[in-house]
Amino acid sequence: MVGIAPDQAHRVLLQQKLPALQRAYVQGALSDPPPGKSRFDYWQVMKDVSIEADDEEDADLCVEIATPIIRPNDSLDPLIKVVSELVNRGADVNLSCALQVHIDVASPPALGSHSFNHSALAITRAYAAFEPALDLLIDPDRRQCCYAANLRKMFQDNNQDLFDDCISLESCSFYWDGSAKIQPRPGYGTIEYRALQGTLQWGLILSWASVAEALSERALTDPEQVLQIWQNPDWRDHPEKNLECLQRFLDKPLLHHSITTLLTAANTPRPENTGRGRGRLALRPGGLWRRGRG
Repeated sequence: MVGIAPDQAHRVLLQQKLPALQRAYVQGALSDPPPGKSRFDYWQVMKDVSIEADDEEDADLCVEIATPIIRPNDSLDPLIKVVSELVNRGADVNLSCALQVHIDVASPPALGSHSFNHSALAITRAYAAFEPALDLLIDPDRRQCCYAANLRKMFQDNNQDLFDDCISLESCSFYWDGSAKIQPRPGYGTIEYRALQGTLQWGLILSWASVAEALSERALTDPEQVLQIWQNPDWRDHPEKNLECLQRFLDKPLLHHSITTLLTAANTPRPENTGRGRGRLALRPGGLWRRGRG
C-alpha cells in the first residue's frame, strides 16, 4: 500500500496487540524471524520495490503487509480492525499494487491427499474454464497488468492446451514465470491467485478470498464438471453464461453475495487519484491463510 511508512504500519499492528514482525532487507534478502519462530506466525511489515508512490517525494510511504496464517476457528476481527486503522492513518492503494490470495494445498488435510502438482494443475484448469466469469469480478485496469496475464492466451501463445497437452504443469515451464493470474508456489506449498486489484476494503478482501477458496476445493472434488464446461464453447466463452456456470459449480449460496460484491466493485468507477492496492491472501479450506500485501 502507499501513503504510510513501514514504521507507521508496524505501530498500527503493535497498537492492536498483534504479533508483528518488521522485516528489513539484509544484503538483498528479507531478514529472518527470531530463532525457533516461523514468519507465518506474524503479521509482517516489509518494503517491496514494485510498490511505487504516486509522487516521488512520497517514495518512503510504501509498504507491504502480510498476515499470519489464519486457521479455521480464528477470528477475522483483527484483519478488519487493521485494515480500518490503516485507512484512518492515511494508507491508500494505487495501480502499482494488487491483492493476492494463496491457497494452501500442501498441508493435509487442506485439500485432501493430492500431490502439489496434481492440485496445481486441477486448480489452474478450473481457473481457465471460468476465466471469463472471474474477469467480470476484476477491475478492468487490473486485467491490463503484466502480472495478471490472461491464462488461456498464455497457453495458446505457447501452443499448449491446458486440458489436452499439459500432463503436469512442470512440463509447461513458461507458466512459472510469475506473470499468470494464478501461479504455483511450491516453496510455500500454495497456489497464488494474483488477478484481483488490491483494496483496503475488507469486504472485497473476504469476498475474493471466499471465491478463491471455493473454486480450489471444487476443482479437486469435481474435475469432470470443469472439463464439461471447457468442452462446451457456449458455457466456456460467453462471460455471462460462464458466470452462471461458476455460481452453480461453486454451489454455495453465501457466495452469491461475495460475487455480487466483487461485480459491483469492478463496475464502479474509481475516484480520481485513488488506485488499487496489491495484496496477498492465502487460503486453507475451512479457514483462510491470508497474506495481505499493499
